[in-house]
Amino acid sequence: MSVGLAMLVIALAAAWTGLVVGRRRGRRAGLAQAGALLDAMEDGIVVCDHDDAVLTMNATAAALLGTQIAAARGMPVATLLAGRDSNGADLVRRITEAADATTIDGTLGGHDGIPVRLAVAPVHDGSRPVGRAIVIRDMREQRRLTRMRTEILANVGHELRTPLTSALGFARLVQTRDLSPQKAQAFVGAIVDACEKLERVIDLLVDVAAVESGKTPTGVGRVNVGRLVQARVGKWQTRAPRHTFALKASDDLGAIIGNRTLLEHAVDELLDNAVKFSPDAGTIDVTASIDRDMVEIAVTDRGIGIAPDHVASLFEEFTQVDASATRRFGGLGLGLALVRRVARTHDGTVDVESTPGAGSTFRLRLPVVRSIVIERTEPRPSRRPSARVPVGQGSRP
Repeated sequence: MSVGLAMLVIALAAAWTGLVVGRRRGRRAGLAQAGALLDAMEDGIVVCDHDDAVLTMNATAAALLGTQIAAARGMPVATLLAGRDSNGADLVRRITEAADATTIDGTLGGHDGIPVRLAVAPVHDGSRPVGRAIVIRDMREQRRLTRMRTEILANVGHELRTPLTSALGFARLVQTRDLSPQKAQAFVGAIVDACEKLERVIDLLVDVAAVESGKTPTGVGRVNVGRLVQARVGKWQTRAPRHTFALKASDDLGAIIGNRTLLEHAVDELLDNAVKFSPDAGTIDVTASIDRDMVEIAVTDRGIGIAPDHVASLFEEFTQVDASATRRFGGLGLGLALVRRVARTHDGTVDVESTPGAGSTFRLRLPVVRSIVIERTEPRPSRRPSARVPVGQGSRP
């Protein structure tokens, strides 16, 4: 996204106001007036005089450049905006040589500095140049979103293509070969498995989008957490037979007020995550307990664990520990994001404790019998649980 013409006009107006008012009422009053206008803008703004010394800037620019507004006044702009443009040219030189309004992409600081987009516009008093206005847009979030969008498309394509390829392959064998009833049944079972995996991927995308928009299926009521957890673990004991599930959850735990479908999906994602990141099978501990007015669902695996510096971003959408994790373990990086959104929808929390190489414990905590408000929409068809769905749709970064 480029800095629009409107932003340049506002920047020029602010700079001009400050310079003109400064001549009429004194420099301090003029700069104060300019500062008030500039602080209303979301992008960083720096106003320089004809010698390219800083007259003023807004709070956004000061934070981005790591300085204080008062301390920056009078400093050469070269001191604050040192860096390189997208072609490797000196950024300050590009700024100071700009005779007309121009946009410059570059990086402040060194190679790993802050990516920015600058809109530079000279200010004239008649035909005489009196200064320069610089709009600074921090492009870090934009680049993160661009990178995330690229990864999303790659991950979604992979997660859809893999089961589709499997289903088509077995379907063509059934179509073109004379198979025994036993083989035909096995191939049809594989096709069903692949189609249900596709359905799970699509459902996960729909669920995240629904919770993000505040629109969830109807069905808010009392939910017995102990029985819900028992039922979901029972499904996973058949779905992941190589793993052992150690369950501690009585059916007399306190009930919560919530959406059963969303809660089932959240528990499924925690179990799927534990199975997926325990590639050598092993035991997965699942407990449901009550502590005062909160029900806690804890899922512990003995898998690969999570490095401390990755924990903070663990519940963000389309995040996995590293890029290779997506291909090694599959998934979209959406499962844990859904768990967090479900927790928030029910006034609860989710957190994790993990040791690299030793496994992780995820805890979903929900308030007992506490009213929540969920926007009602038309329900979509419920999922049909299958004992034959392959593992691979949860998400750990």
